Formats: sequence, structure tokens, C-alpha cells
Amino acid sequence: ELIDAAKSRPQHVRAVLRRTWLAHLESYPDALSSWSTDHGISVFPSPAMALRFAESIRDLIPGAEGILQDSVDAPPVVLGPGSRLPVGLDWGRVDDGTDGASVWLNGPAVSAAIHLTGVGPPESIQHDPLQIRSVSAEHDGLYSNGITATSRFVAASTQMGASGVHRFGDGSLVADASEDFRLYPVPMWWEDKGTVRMWIELGPVRSEGAAELLVVNRLMFRDIYRRDQEDFVDVLGQPKKVSSDVELGDDNTDVIVKEEVQGAGWDLFLSGDRSKRKRSKKIADPWATVPDEPDVEIEG
Repeated sequence: ELIDAAKSRPQHVRAVLRRTWLAHLESYPDALSSWSTDHGISVFPSPAMALRFAESIRDLIPGAEGILQDSVDAPPVVLGPGSRLPVGLDWGRVDDGTDGASVWLNGPAVSAAIHLTGVGPPESIQHDPLQIRSVSAEHDGLYSNGITATSRFVAASTQMGASGVHRFGDGSLVADASEDFRLYPVPMWWEDKGTVRMWIELGPVRSEGAAELLVVNRLMFRDIYRRDQEDFVDVLGQPKKVSSDVELGDDNTDVIVKEEVQGAGWDLFLSGDRSKRKRSKKIADPWATVPDEPDVEIEG
């Protein structure tokens, strides 16, 4: 996608991107790497190291203001403002080989990671009321400007053993936040030297599926968290009635009305004598009422 975003000279752009990628890998002596078509592939011994590389390489490519400078003598590569390097991550088996001069990497984990780099940048993103996502799973493919990982990688990262990690449902206080997110399916977040990282699953609800990584400073995280907690009902909108079912009791005195509404799992119950009906409104967790979504399909 970055090569397509370049204004001209795709072969030169491809060469500059590859040299920048390989030069940065020199800081990771435990990594294996290869280049396949327009994808740089790296294998790391731990999820933590893979995450560090994913974040740092995105700081180098495409560079400040979409301009990548390969060397002082070479002309700069102009990729355009807003261009971002999409990264895919997986945790699993990797097959490798060498001919003595170069290394090639393949296998299920490599295929999954390449798939998660997407087919292009997203033009619009669904299920993003606070506008913090950079990855969108659509019917015709995955569109990414961010770091995306399979559920296997996310699960492995939750076992990193780092202190100060909030995992969904555990109530632990991390970055001054202990309640789970309500507008987004967030399985975990953690803090490191004033920076907060959080996984956000791609769909609207928790499904233990693929997720993108959001990296923000502590102040921005607190603002996102506050808006998530305070705007939960406001963002979903006032409940809008879609349909109603009325059931009469045998003695014709009990009435139960169930309303389906847009945006939330709200049930309105009416009971008792019709002349003295008692109203109670039950707000169910909308995330808990939606079936799990499958993981992102992996194409070999």
C-alpha cells in the first residue's frame, strides 16, 4: 500500500523501504527476517519484542510528514501525509529455510500476519463512536492503517507477565481505570512509562477475535476512557423502539411488553394489574447479548 501511495518510481520506493526495514532489524539480533514481494517478514522470540518492533518501525516508515529519507545522497521518497505502515502480528508456527545466502519464512503464522496487513487503508471505519480505530474489517477484506493481531497473538500478549495489566473482568486499576470499556471490546490494556497500550477487537462486541493495538499517552487514554464511560448511553442514542410483543397472563391481569431497540439491549417490562401497572426498566449489557463473531478469515 505504501508503494502504491508513492507518487512515482515504485522500484526505488520498494528498495528504500526494504533497506530501511533491514537496517532497523539490526537492533534486534534475535530476530529472523525475510522479504516476500512487498512484505517485510520478521520472526521474534516473544510477543513483547514483536510489539516493540511493530511500533518502532512505524515511527521510521513512512517518516515525518510522509517523507522517507534513505540517505543524504539519495532523493527522498514522498509517500504523502497520512500514509501509515500497516503491520500484522500472529503467534504460532513458522517454517523457515535458507539457500546459504538468504532466508525465507513461511507457514500459518506468516500467512495470518500478512493477511492482517490488509488490502489498503480504510476509507471509513464502522463501530467507532469515539473515532479511535485505524483498522476496519469489511465484507471485501481488511483495511488497515494500524497494528493488527490475531486472537492467538493477543492471548499470548496477555501472558507476558507484565505488571500493571488490566484484563477484561478482573477489575484491576491500571492508568487510573478499573472498569471495563463499554463502547469498545477491549480485552486488555497496560501502562509503560506514561504510555498506555490497549487491544481493541475489530468487531462491535467481544468475540476473542482479531484486534488492533492503540498506543496513546496517559492523558489521552484518560480522556478516551472518560468519554467511553460517560457517553455510553449518549453514543448509542436514545433507545428507539423497533417492535413490541405483548403477552397476557392467564388471568388477563399480567402484561409483559418486550421492546427491541436500536443500539442497546434494553428490555421494558410492564407487569401487574392494568390499572396499576408498575414499570421497571432493565438495561442489559449489549455486548453480552450478541453472539460471538468468528475470527478474521486467514487466506493462505
